[in-house]
Amino acid sequence: KITMQIGKAIVQLRKERGINQDDFSKMIGISSTALSQIERNISTPKKNTLSNILFALNTNESIIHIMCINIDDVPFKKRFLINGILDNQIKILLNIYK
Repeated sequence: KITMQIGKAIVQLRKERGINQDDFSKMIGISSTALSQIERNISTPKKNTLSNILFALNTNESIIHIMCINIDDVPFKKRFLINGILDNQIKILLNIYK
C-alpha cells in the first residue's frame, strides 16, 4: 500500500520559501486549522485547494507526488531503480521550481 504524505511535502516547500502557516493559509484561502490538518495528513486537500497550494508554492503536482515517494512504497525488486536517483532528481526538480 502506498502512503501518500502530501502534507509533509507541502510543509517542506512552504518552509523552504519562508512562509509561515498562518500567512500561507490566507494565501490559499483556507483556515489555518484546515491547512494544519492537510500538513499533518489528517485530511486531503480538495482539488481547488491543491491548485491554490501549487500556485502559491510555484510548483506543480508532479513535484509534490515525487516528494511523497517513500522507498518502502516501492517493491523490493525495483528499489535499485529508486535508490540514489530519487534524492538527486528531487533536488534538481526543486531547484527548477524554486
